[in-house]
Amino acid sequence: MWLKAMLSRASLWLCLYLVISTGLVGCQLQQPEEATPSPSPTIPATLAPDPTPTVDVLSPLTPTPGGTIFPTGPITLTIWTTQQFTPSDEDPGGRLLLAQLLSFERSHPDVSVEVVVKRPVGPGGIMDYVEIASQVAPAVLPDITILSSEMLHQTASTGVIQPLDDILPPEVVEGLFPVANELGRMDGRLMGIPFTLNFHHLIYNTAIFSDSSPAGWTDILDSGGPYFFPADEDAPLNTTLGHYLAAGGTLYNGKGQPRLEIDPLTEVLRFYQRANQEHVIPVATLQTGSLETSWDIYRNGNALITHVDTALYLDRREELLNTAVAAIPGPKKPAPPLVSGWHWALATPDPARQRLAAELLGWLMVADNLGVWSYSSHWLPASEQALAAWPTDDEYVQFARGQILAALPYPADEFYQTLQPRLAQAVRDVLLGNASPAAAAADIIP
Repeated sequence: MWLKAMLSRASLWLCLYLVISTGLVGCQLQQPEEATPSPSPTIPATLAPDPTPTVDVLSPLTPTPGGTIFPTGPITLTIWTTQQFTPSDEDPGGRLLLAQLLSFERSHPDVSVEVVVKRPVGPGGIMDYVEIASQVAPAVLPDITILSSEMLHQTASTGVIQPLDDILPPEVVEGLFPVANELGRMDGRLMGIPFTLNFHHLIYNTAIFSDSSPAGWTDILDSGGPYFFPADEDAPLNTTLGHYLAAGGTLYNGKGQPRLEIDPLTEVLRFYQRANQEHVIPVATLQTGSLETSWDIYRNGNALITHVDTALYLDRREELLNTAVAAIPGPKKPAPPLVSGWHWALATPDPARQRLAAELLGWLMVADNLGVWSYSSHWLPASEQALAAWPTDDEYVQFARGQILAALPYPADEFYQTLQPRLAQAVRDVLLGNASPAAAAADIIP
């Protein structure tokens, strides 16, 4: 996608192309489809984007007629992104990101920005190219790529992405939440700059919990349920790990190897056994494979309490009535949430291009820019100052900030490869009555 502003006294012309590449050699150019522009969002004054005299960034931007406008500058910075983080005129967040890229181009007349939209994984996806490039074809890589926390862990050992510690403006790194700073580091080096964060938490019906929130397992049991969370064999483990952490468990042994402790895990499984016996956690939980399914069960009135994550909640919270949020509960206190996110990573090995790419990342991470974009796009920002730019009357801001400050980084992928199948089986055996909590825990931790 070539983004180049052609400004005149009367109009702004923009050519926007999505380039979806499926091979190492060729790229296919596709004309953007005709789309009805999304209505401009109502943005609080504190979230007004950086004003410019020539562009109304909240107005729909239309493709330039007449074909591709190629950049005239000598430098083109290439960004690989995914569909949900695409600059476009089709949604408020896309328009804001597009405006920020155009603003960067205006301040750098010899620079153009090319945005290539790829799937995260699979044939022709970002991870597919990273794996190939790390072996034989580094030239196919962009200057900047987007990576999830899981993808960042997988690519850190390939040598494809470059450390950011000494190249990003110091205020960008200093502005991150502490857990975000830690999330982007591998062996002490900042390998990706997080711009969004995500964690699991509860939503619950305030018509039932009218005086207090379900802060502990006793509250869950006393409520009568149903209490739903994803628990089928392929479901994410965040719920059970959250309960385990709330019971005082740890994720690694003294050597940094993935390991669970038997006593807190047994306590979690006893809670599940009792909740199942009292019909608070129904057996149907074992057929719930995703947070989206849990959300639909709750929205349809078939759950009193369920688990969501921040991305799902922020995107769809307007659908809900009589609903509030709470931390994942434990026997005595809530669990520290496990945080993941999306990162910008630097792939170019050229020092001059690195400096320019880092300048672009610094611009996108400016608190005002990240704040207005994240609010409009329904993503929780990784910068404390960006979150502070959200509306002060949004009750979720205070909750999210408290959760992030108490959070732990999401475990690396090897944790799940080691423990997920056994932990999922233990939960299943207890809820089906096939094993006692002590026996199920012992099968995981001999």
